[in-house]
Amino acid sequence: MKTIVRIFTITLGIMIVNQACSKIFGCHDEAFTFSRVENNTNKLRLDGYYYAILSFDSTHAHTYTLYENGIFHDNGGVDTAKVFNNTVNLQLPESAYNHKTFWGIYNLENDNITIQRWIPLSNGCVKVIEEEGVILNDTTFRLDVERAIWYGEVENETSINRIFHFNHYLPKPDSIVSFIRSKWE
Repeated sequence: MKTIVRIFTITLGIMIVNQACSKIFGCHDEAFTFSRVENNTNKLRLDGYYYAILSFDSTHAHTYTLYENGIFHDNGGVDTAKVFNNTVNLQLPESAYNHKTFWGIYNLENDNITIQRWIPLSNGCVKVIEEEGVILNDTTFRLDVERAIWYGEVENETSINRIFHFNHYLPKPDSIVSFIRSKWE
């Protein structure tokens, strides 16, 4: 029992020091590698959200929202039954607009889609996850590659095969966040 308490105390101490150092010495939030631009195309529908059934758990789906202003939001997982019954609630709490986590940008070029979003790290910073894939039609896209980017370098690259389907949803949550600017701002 003493060993468990000792390990817990050491782990807790390391976590506290790690948090303190990031607050004292500043935090590096990774930047996106491309700029936000307006999506003035009709390549993908924007009057709702996209969902992908999770390969390891078919009772849950992952949901993404794309906005005309080039902003992206990772809504996380929802119960698949809610997707098919059109009872998903994507409204965000006010606190979601104060943190970079799960916000990002996307780019459509030819029939390709690239998404970059921030994910949290244990020290309070955020790094970038980039996903690339192909637009299959205006209601479906497939993501094939996922990369973690930290300090401008790709940490790892993984092959994925996630197919996202469209679901109509209005009104969508607001996408105006102060920490994502366009290349003209």
